[in-house]
Amino acid sequence: GTIGKSEFDDLLSDDLRRDEFCDAANLSPLDLQELFSLLSFKKKGDKVPVIYRDDFLTGLKKESSVVSERSMMRLEKRVQTLDENFDTRIQNLESLMLNVIDAVKGVKRSEADRGAGRADGRS
Repeated sequence: GTIGKSEFDDLLSDDLRRDEFCDAANLSPLDLQELFSLLSFKKKGDKVPVIYRDDFLTGLKKESSVVSERSMMRLEKRVQTLDENFDTRIQNLESLMLNVIDAVKGVKRSEADRGAGRADGRS
């Protein structure tokens, strides 16, 4: 199942449940809110973010693990690769748009030439 933002906020607004939750997770309410924010997403058509319960529990487990320098290097490499792929896609899109613009201009010139030919009595 999923947990909605309002359901999560209700949990944190109840002092007893919040304290139990924070003790069990060994996190502060602010940390729990940040974790929810990092792991949640909006479904199509929804205005309120949700999170899968299993994803949240997995996130809680990962929250307590130590991050190694190698893990950070892997993450930096992955971000760099994504950035390079993004740049390539943007360049490809720009090239495609320029080709479309050139094609549209060519069609307009061709139509204008045909129109000018009709005006001159040519067909």
